[in-house]
Amino acid sequence: MILASEASAHAPVIQYLLTRLRSLAVLACVPTLLGFLGGSGWILDLFAHFRWQYGWTLTVGILAAVLCERPRGRAVPRKLDWHAWTLGTLLAVWMVNAYALVAANGPAPSEAPASAARLRLLVVNIYLDNPDPAALLALIERESPDVIGILELTPELGARLTTLDDRYPNSHRAPRDDSFGIGVWWRGTGGAVEQISSPPLEFPSVHLRIAFDGSPLHIWLTHPIPPMSAQMYAARAEHLRDVATRIAAEPGAQVLAGDLNASPWSIAYRELRTATGMRDAGAGSLPRLTWQGGGALGWLLAIPIDHALVTAGLAVSEYRIGPDIGSDHRPVIVSVARTQHGSVR
Repeated sequence: MILASEASAHAPVIQYLLTRLRSLAVLACVPTLLGFLGGSGWILDLFAHFRWQYGWTLTVGILAAVLCERPRGRAVPRKLDWHAWTLGTLLAVWMVNAYALVAANGPAPSEAPASAARLRLLVVNIYLDNPDPAALLALIERESPDVIGILELTPELGARLTTLDDRYPNSHRAPRDDSFGIGVWWRGTGGAVEQISSPPLEFPSVHLRIAFDGSPLHIWLTHPIPPMSAQMYAARAEHLRDVATRIAAEPGAQVLAGDLNASPWSIAYRELRTATGMRDAGAGSLPRLTWQGGGALGWLLAIPIDHALVTAGLAVSEYRIGPDIGSDHRPVIVSVARTQHGSVR
């Protein structure tokens, strides 16, 4: 009896919390849908980044709506049954958002022959204020990638990464004191690097040409500005369009990787894939979260903005997001191999 009384006493509080969670989810329907209107303005396009957060919020809201008690008292006509209307709205928006999550990276890519040679690439935004690259160096030791791309490379961090030179005799470094330095290290002999000044802000991008499994492989590394204003949004778009034009002009198999500051649902990312014909290395799976905000609750704002893309003629045999290395970004690790169709794009 005492337990029943305690449960009865807490029931109003529980119903109050469930109602508030349901209301929060209803409010989340607005940015969820606004994110599909990214072509109408840069702010609307930013809403598209948070598909994971919308999914979590809507799921909680649906559960709360199911558990909420219907209003008691006089019967309400079905057409005015706000309880059912709210639950139906949440379910509909949840399904639309879920489809956007599932379809973001496209269908699973083709598989490479079991005997095909593999090339492993590790790319990470190291974070210019990273106090110690030891965690990154330990990750490189474990993963033993063939090519390493590092973004936000500063002169200080570059000096602390010279230990890579023993195992990676080939490198190209363009450190900067801001967030847009870049560097690449690779194994083997030969290879040619072209440093590109990407318009409109002339941030450096890197084009590495190496021999892989008997034919050339082009690896592009880039890091456009984040779209935090209308001007920055336009600058990111121009930067990525320039990179896409260069990729489309090159024959053969190609990989593009980096912190693109664009989620799979953003206009810039979709235009990039359309212009290059490239596929997401994570195709066939849900987008992986790669960046998170600062603080203990930073994971609540985590979004997938670090990517690896490949052209036809390359199969992805491995795609993983690496561990915390002291940066606000997680490393992207991808292994590629030639398909049976060779380098046809």
